[in-house]
Amino acid sequence: ALETARSLAAVGHDVRGLLLLDAALATHGDRAREPLRQEMLDAFVVDVARMQGKRLDVDALMTADLGGATDAMQQALLLLRHADCVPMQFSVDDFRAAFLVYAANYGGWRRHEPAPYAGRTLLMVATESTTGEGHNPLPGWMRILTGRFEVSTVAGDHYGLVERGGALTVATACSRLVGGVRR
Repeated sequence: ALETARSLAAVGHDVRGLLLLDAALATHGDRAREPLRQEMLDAFVVDVARMQGKRLDVDALMTADLGGATDAMQQALLLLRHADCVPMQFSVDDFRAAFLVYAANYGGWRRHEPAPYAGRTLLMVATESTTGEGHNPLPGWMRILTGRFEVSTVAGDHYGLVERGGALTVATACSRLVGGVRR
């Protein structure tokens, strides 16, 4: 979102506001250590499940016998099927392709070092961490956001921003950020 806003502004478009949803910047520690493939796969499984409103104990389930998986990728897919998080017709090849996109996006996030941004920004931060670690993206963003910016908290975790009440809060904030809907 940040780079899109920057690109649009650079070619003369009126960017009335940038909305960042519980967005974290990669830290030096994130950049210094390449995650193991299994760590990435576990994170992907949790992410897919959470997008379906489900919480999974990946450590327990990745070692469970769910029907003859021959590798971790198949086990992860079976786990998500078992939890009704992906359709039964979603193939291992489909799952592997989706995982590769997830891993590439994560890699891009790890390497991205944004330049300062002077546009108007609203950073919406979830009150609960999904990682179990301290969650405060504000210090990193304060170095980057040099223009007018606001911070708003939304009750719940990262995924709650797009679920039921959280989605309404985000939509209202977005409308306010851009000055209401124009037809």
